[in-house]
Amino acid sequence: MHQQSDFIQRLRTITPNLPSFPPEADAGRVAGCKIHEMLSGTSISWNLLSQPEISCARWYNSNGTEFPPHVHSQREWLVVYQGSILITVGQEETRLVPGMSMVIEPNAEHSARFLEDTWYIAITIPKSKDWPHE
Repeated sequence: MHQQSDFIQRLRTITPNLPSFPPEADAGRVAGCKIHEMLSGTSISWNLLSQPEISCARWYNSNGTEFPPHVHSQREWLVVYQGSILITVGQEETRLVPGMSMVIEPNAEHSARFLEDTWYIAITIPKSKDWPHE
């Protein structure tokens, strides 16, 4: 657990100065950046690291964006920097706000609803098989 908290603290230290997300119209032209098709809202990811053992992306989701229930075979860590997310894992709801992080265990069904414009970091260990892009 000590390694995890050191890692999260280091991540918080190095990521606040990342460049702003490009406007939605330009995201598809920026290396490592992708707009994702959603039923509601806007979802943009910026790939920061993609290796077989780990993947890390910066995400922006607009207020009202929803991720329907889904599962990953990998462990997923979320670190919120701005905005808020309502995460449902099984029957339990957790509201994440800036400075909070959450680990979603492999094969745990979860969904997300973004309560305001939000940016966060998502890390999967090992790399997610359905990682959005290289």
